[in-house]
Amino acid sequence: MIVLKKFLFIISAIILISSVQGCKTDNSAEPETNSLVGTWTLTKITIPNGAASIILTPEQAQVQSTITAKADGTYNATVIDHGVTTTESGTYSVSGSVITFKMQDGTTRSTEFTLNGNKLTIVQVISTPLAENTSATLEFTRQ
Repeated sequence: MIVLKKFLFIISAIILISSVQGCKTDNSAEPETNSLVGTWTLTKITIPNGAASIILTPEQAQVQSTITAKADGTYNATVIDHGVTTTESGTYSVSGSVITFKMQDGTTRSTEFTLNGNKLTIVQVISTPLAENTSATLEFTRQ
């Protein structure tokens, strides 16, 4: 539960940072900064499990995550994991399809993302009851 909470919090922060970028007008796969600005809500979690994947809604995982990315490069994130609320804020930057964010405690994290319309997808390594280091895909929807 704690591992999933940390994972979702990191994902939320990443999504928030991602919300400051968007797709370039040349239709390239690299997001631009302004299209990520907004409020993003976690809508789907996909965890590989052998040849298949486990797809969960936030309700099934008992997790809620919302990230608000601002045009000035700051973000706020809230994660509610099994009834426990965690909030975070900091700054973010985007280079191509990689988001780097710096939390208030000075911790810096980078991850790749894709943006397709109002869907933001981030792949993050998390720990689950199935495995210590599992690559999960988190999908956020712009509100």
